[in-house]
Amino acid sequence: GVLVLVGGVFYMDQYRRGLIEGRLDALVTESLIVAAALGEAATVDRPGAGAVLDPLRSAELLQSLALPVGSRMRIFLPNGDLAVDSRRLSLARSRIEMRELPPPRAPGPFDGLLDAVFGGLDRLLTADLPEYVERGYQRAEHFAEAVRALRGSVGAQERRGPDENVVLNVAVPIRRFKEVHGALMLTAPTDDIERRVRATRGDDILAACGQLKS
Repeated sequence: GVLVLVGGVFYMDQYRRGLIEGRLDALVTESLIVAAALGEAATVDRPGAGAVLDPLRSAELLQSLALPVGSRMRIFLPNGDLAVDSRRLSLARSRIEMRELPPPRAPGPFDGLLDAVFGGLDRLLTADLPEYVERGYQRAEHFAEAVRALRGSVGAQERRGPDENVVLNVAVPIRRFKEVHGALMLTAPTDDIERRVRATRGDDILAACGQLKS
């Protein structure tokens, strides 16, 4: 039973790592597509300044996107200023929706134990990650991945959220004719990944407990 439990922990770490890496790859692809659209549709030529990224056109394009729940897009200008934040756009156009939720699941006999074990594992796995800090005034230099994007490279970073879950940041350059006019940063939670991993971990722990009793 102990071997099953230890082996399950190592397997779940690899399982979790695979899910996160797959999500990061998908976020990079999505970000590159949006950045290409911004470079084409939101970059304008201004007398004396040349081609620049227009914040208003950028905001209109982001408003037309259907972002997954919890995801967020931010656009930083070459000087590091935050030009557009999809969270602010969504608050401006938000509406209240009501729907009936399913009844809560009855607590199981091992829920307290599982929560304690999972919480300890999560703290251990995220201890070395840089912290995700939500500042009131944000600039590109607050995020190393955004700085990399402004320099012309793709930046991807896992960060430790306030609830110990992993927050994924992906930043890509916004280009027009190979010139960088800004950086697009996509932030996404991993709550759904953590739920999948916890459900599988719970099955392993319960199986190990069953073997210990037999």
